[in-house]
Amino acid sequence: MNNTFDLTRFGMLLVKDFRTMIKQYGVSLLVIVALPILTLMLDVVLHNYHSEWAPEARLGIMGALLALTVSIAPSKIYHNINRGNAGIYFATLPASKLEKYLSMMIICLLVVPVIYLAGAFVVDCLLTALPWGGYNHWLWQDNSLLQALPAMSHEAAKMGVHHWNTATIIDMLVISYLSTALFFMLTGTFFKTHKWVKSVLTLIALNFVLSLIELPLIPDATEFVGRIFAEDITKVDTLSVWGQVIGWIINAGLAVWIYFRMKKMKY
Repeated sequence: MNNTFDLTRFGMLLVKDFRTMIKQYGVSLLVIVALPILTLMLDVVLHNYHSEWAPEARLGIMGALLALTVSIAPSKIYHNINRGNAGIYFATLPASKLEKYLSMMIICLLVVPVIYLAGAFVVDCLLTALPWGGYNHWLWQDNSLLQALPAMSHEAAKMGVHHWNTATIIDMLVISYLSTALFFMLTGTFFKTHKWVKSVLTLIALNFVLSLIELPLIPDATEFVGRIFAEDITKVDTLSVWGQVIGWIINAGLAVWIYFRMKKMKY
């Protein structure tokens, strides 16, 4: 049997982690999925059906709740991963470090968000099908946000900016999603208690420090971008590509860091 990766052993570990996810995070996940129902009920009580929830607003809320879902997942499902005696159970599972890492990645980056998105979509459709309430259009119907994407791509192409299209915007959203999920997975290997709260505070502190560093550079950066738009707007394609490349490099770095954190973890 391969000590690094065995498909049968990995499959058993993945099933075990899935069951742990249902046990440790199932109720919380259900609450997050049901938040629109609770919000609509509150709206009915307070406003007597007068509020209307536009499709683009619901899509934005769904994106925000997705970020919340994946940020909480590691601290709920793998909360004992680095905690003294409790973590020994995880360390002694009959699976390699690579298999544990890949299982954690699949559960946190794929399984959890898919379950949330499927549940959120079903809830949104059910609320739209109700003869009362503020859900007057289907999520994909009269959605100005979805309609704006191809329009933005068309306008950018007319100006000579061909890389700024729907695919690029989707790619940037994926980069943002992965950076959020990977950051909370990484901090979960450092903090032993109150993982989510401490991770949020760390993120706020990082953003504050970065803003202090960037603040003196903003005038020069603004002038640089303005010069690009004035001289050769097609260079926006280059800036966009570099932004995506840097985003993927950062995410790859976070993923590798998580692996080595798990590999070198002591109990």
